[in-house]
Amino acid sequence: MEVLPWYWMAGGIVLIILEVFAPGTILVWMGLSAVAVGMLLNLAPNINWYAQGILFAPVDLAWPETVYRPRQDR
Repeated sequence: MEVLPWYWMAGGIVLIILEVFAPGTILVWMGLSAVAVGMLLNLAPNINWYAQGILFAPVDLAWPETVYRPRQDR
């Protein structure tokens, strides 16, 4: 099974567009993660499909953590 880069990018764009209809910011992060994996797959096209899934999960979990850091100035 070959997963092409544009599958990830198209899926990511669809998720980002769906965020407009279902606000909550979770779909934005999933969409950005999918686009990031698609761009990485453009740079290294020989990554197999299960490694792509393994890359998608931590990237998906890392986006909100980097943006929504709690303030430490209290």
